[in-house]
Amino acid sequence: MGTALAKSGEVEEGLGELRKAIAKDGHNVLAHFNLAVVLASQEKIAEAMDEYEQVLRLDPDHYRAHNNLGMIYFTQGKLDLAARHIYNAIRINPNDPMANSNLAKLFLSQGKWGQAKLQLEAILAIDREDRGAKGALERVRGEMEKGR
Repeated sequence: MGTALAKSGEVEEGLGELRKAIAKDGHNVLAHFNLAVVLASQEKIAEAMDEYEQVLRLDPDHYRAHNNLGMIYFTQGKLDLAARHIYNAIRINPNDPMANSNLAKLFLSQGKWGQAKLQLEAILAIDREDRGAKGALERVRGEMEKGR
């Protein structure tokens, strides 16, 4: 209910409902995760990170929390931490398109063309029609050609 309220524009009410659910059951992984997502969408990054960490304490294999936390670290320029969490997301759910795409973004941001190429090819093995991966793969091939 809290997430639905937040999505409909009633963010404070949604946050309140999610916090009530957590107060009622502190081990409610879904409520912690949804609270983190809403907080992140409101750019309350430190609070969102705390909630993602709580999700991972309760459920270390929550691949979506790993992926989302990894992307927060990525935006903060903490690339080692970003990589650790994104790799964990893929280890847990190898076919998650978002985590695979985020790992490719990480490699691209570092100019690691060979690794980016392999990651983009892995994305296309999951979804041959992924236009973003196709376009990025062409750009990577062009960068690799320049480097010859």
